[in-house]
Amino acid sequence: WTPGTTDLFGQTGQFFWYGDHVNLVQEYAGYDEDPRVHERGSVVACSTNDFVTWTYQGTMIHFSNISDLALGTEGPFIIERPKVVYNDMTNKYIMWMTIDDYDSELGITAIAQSLYPNGPYEFLNSFLPDGNETHDQTLYQDDKVDVTCGMPGAPQVACVDGESAT
Repeated sequence: WTPGTTDLFGQTGQFFWYGDHVNLVQEYAGYDEDPRVHERGSVVACSTNDFVTWTYQGTMIHFSNISDLALGTEGPFIIERPKVVYNDMTNKYIMWMTIDDYDSELGITAIAQSLYPNGPYEFLNSFLPDGNETHDQTLYQDDKVDVTCGMPGAPQVACVDGESAT
């Protein structure tokens, strides 16, 4: 994808896959203080126009660029299950994700934004949409560009501009 072309996830035939890449290797003394914290992981993306040939798009957001604004927990953090939708009102791509610690004890929802589907994404906020932790969520974007955020066992949350309302 190149800046200046029209793209709304597939309208130009370009599709993106986002995934979390976690480096859990902690085999040496001093790992927690290692200055290479950015190597612990990131969200990466690939793109395709035929679902056969894929192009690596690189890092969208590093784990070192996120923080816990919901509970104030100190990192390091990991990102899990990233999902991206396009926001017509802001003309930006919005990434929804779960941020957690290495023991999966936090379950905080986070959002980031980018002008382009292939990043880079800027961290905006982390929060607990229904006041409880969530380790899995999904997004649905309808024809009207309304986005609904769903979490197993929880009421549906309507999400607008990175804010949530029940």
